[in-house]
Amino acid sequence: MEVKYTKDVEHIRSLFERALALSLKLRPAKLLFKKYLDFETAHGTSKSQAYVRNKAQKFVEVYVKTHGKSAEELEREEENEKDDDH
Repeated sequence: MEVKYTKDVEHIRSLFERALALSLKLRPAKLLFKKYLDFETAHGTSKSQAYVRNKAQKFVEVYVKTHGKSAEELEREEENEKDDDH
């Protein structure tokens, strides 16, 4: 990922934001939020870390509301779909 190749923190943040603006399923979004939070832990502030946590929480709330199931149920379904593809 570009995080390894540049020290332009704002550019990397904009890449995370653009990626999270895509229509993502729960599992890929969860992984991306984790990488974003890891990045902010290493390069950001407590405020930027709180921003990412809040954004992740809102994402899950909207995703769950949209799909009418718990996050755990949705994650299990996505895992089953992934297994069916292999």
